[in-house]
Amino acid sequence: MYCKKCGNKFLGNEKFCGKCGFETNIDLDTPLSQEAQVNNLLEAHAKNAAKTLMLKGVGFAVLGIVITWIWYASAEDGGTYYAFWGLMVVGAYQFLRGVYFWFLPHKLIEEAQKTPEEKEDKSFKLTK
Repeated sequence: MYCKKCGNKFLGNEKFCGKCGFETNIDLDTPLSQEAQVNNLLEAHAKNAAKTLMLKGVGFAVLGIVITWIWYASAEDGGTYYAFWGLMVVGAYQFLRGVYFWFLPHKLIEEAQKTPEEKEDKSFKLTK
């Protein structure tokens, strides 16, 4: 069953929705509200985007490892070789972002809905 307000899936024996706190007096014959359907669709798209981030992260990390291994294998004994740490670190970062957004898709939705002004740098600024 799904919450009428936010579309969160639950077993049906809960008194309140664990996501939004809405009372779960559910009639099984009542279809989901339009808002709940939109929320379900947005969550599905966010999870798909998170999966894409994870796959890109794995790809970057594997590419960095493969290129490093090729350089290492082609180096002479006692010679130098390049380690492509940048690709590996970016890959790990992207993968972890994907995992984070997979488990918390609403955070990705909130990030996508921000206006450019809200996305501005909120870093420390000196004032007089």
